[in-house]
Amino acid sequence: MFRPLCKDILTKHFFVKVTFLSLIWYSVLFTSRFSTRSDRFESDSIYLQHVSSSLPRKGSLNIPRGELLGCDLPPAVGDRRGRGTCRFKNLCTSSYHNAFFVNRGSKVRWKNPTDHTFSEMNIHDDVTHTSTVNGMAGYFTYAEVADEYLNTEHHRYVIRSAGKHVLIRHVTSDNIAHDIHDVILPFFDTLSPDELEYGPKYKEVKLNIQGGKEHSSELYNIFFQDFLTDETRALAFSGKGIICFEEILVGLSKETLWYQYGTSGAPQGPLRTMNVTAEHLRIFTNFVRRRFGIDDSSCQVGGRYGVLFVRSRDRRILNRKELLDRIEQEHSLSFIELDLDKNKLSEVIMNISCAKLIMGMHGSMMILAMFLPQNSVLLEMFPYAINPDHYTQYRTMVTIPGMGIEYIAWRNLNRTASIRATDEHLNNLLGSISGMDRESRAGILNRTEVPPKVCCNDAEVRYRLYHETIVDIPEISRLLRKSRALVHNPQSSNVV
Repeated sequence: MFRPLCKDILTKHFFVKVTFLSLIWYSVLFTSRFSTRSDRFESDSIYLQHVSSSLPRKGSLNIPRGELLGCDLPPAVGDRRGRGTCRFKNLCTSSYHNAFFVNRGSKVRWKNPTDHTFSEMNIHDDVTHTSTVNGMAGYFTYAEVADEYLNTEHHRYVIRSAGKHVLIRHVTSDNIAHDIHDVILPFFDTLSPDELEYGPKYKEVKLNIQGGKEHSSELYNIFFQDFLTDETRALAFSGKGIICFEEILVGLSKETLWYQYGTSGAPQGPLRTMNVTAEHLRIFTNFVRRRFGIDDSSCQVGGRYGVLFVRSRDRRILNRKELLDRIEQEHSLSFIELDLDKNKLSEVIMNISCAKLIMGMHGSMMILAMFLPQNSVLLEMFPYAINPDHYTQYRTMVTIPGMGIEYIAWRNLNRTASIRATDEHLNNLLGSISGMDRESRAGILNRTEVPPKVCCNDAEVRYRLYHETIVDIPEISRLLRKSRALVHNPQSSNVV
């Protein structure tokens, strides 16, 4: 149950910065349509009020009273710091002040009566903008504000969004591994089973617009819905807008996390203390399958095939046809090639759910191995100079006790089998080293192994990762021949 608001957790001062600048260009497109009139309109979920005078009259902006409904705050020890969740009624955000606030009417008494800024901040060290550990996205802060400091020339529009919302900050854009590990799975674990099965979808409130969903959109649509139209979004982020959320969840469960990305100054690796279990992942994957209409009947009894994850733009396996021919012959496996740039996510998950083997180069698509049935194999391949022991997101996941998935890693140790991508392509991926000084560039080119790195977007890591590879087919075949799951296998593979 949520604990009530306590004075001792609301005394620190901090200012939260929210990424609104990327949306300001919308205001040029839309604001002129509303600049000469005072109007209101309502829909089922959005209420907009616009005031056209240069200084709103006291009380002229209808900003609802807000409150903290309660928090669930587990002890903040070690990796468990920032694991709290809080729910608010009518939490608002001001694009002018780049801050969250609740309107407490006339009950708030400011130390400086002339202060029109949101300097009186309440901070909660146990609640973060995202589920990732070590405060990667920052700790949540908000202000308690009196009516008189809201009706100023800085605020022209009030948008009230009805229903349930969740505040999310994405760590990176369009990366399905981060989307599942950092956002979707923690959100799933935060809600009760009844709320997931029968409750309305939450409206996703993104702190940063970079959180892309190209590859994850089908999965996001199971859990979330957008809350603003282009028109209301333009007004809200025009620099004079206020958005208020009828009910909003801040903070996500961290019980399902298993990995940290090097944000604490140490190289990335598994969490020191993991609470995630195979049951967590099995409940989640079964829920997703049901929503996609995938069940046991999707798997053919006696069917036996593997999946090769392919990449169409980079990190390609240049001799993949020869590789598949060899494995098909030796292990009596047919193969399906899947690419998130070409296949729908639901189609990918359906095929994985019945597969005996997944193979592919190291990359975010590997997180979908959580949908493999028990007694199956994940073979992860690594480009030249990338040590598998330094990048263990997916090894850690499939070897959680009870997952029943065998893990195999193959590493390219042959420099001549590594084919460099073009500078133009590497520049697009932040992986070009052509602009470095001669000594730094020579150091990278001469190293046979990339040393452990901290977060994020290290040029040497990306340079090596995005090379294409001629894989060692005899060596991969040898690794698969040693696999217990492939040698000692049942003749059926069903969804668990």
